[in-house]
Amino acid sequence: MYSVGEALVNPLLLTRVARARSVRSVVLCGEADSVMDPLAEELGIELVVMDSA
Repeated sequence: MYSVGEALVNPLLLTRVARARSVRSVVLCGEADSVMDPLAEELGIELVVMDSA
């Protein structure tokens, strides 16, 4: 799930380059991942699993 990597790095860039004071990192995905979901939660990344129907 490459999106988790982007969700981790992009807020760092926004706070350093654009001097954003508050950034919320959210990843939209099509299915849950038993390995990446706990890691994302530990890193403060919000995961939203979208229903494909």
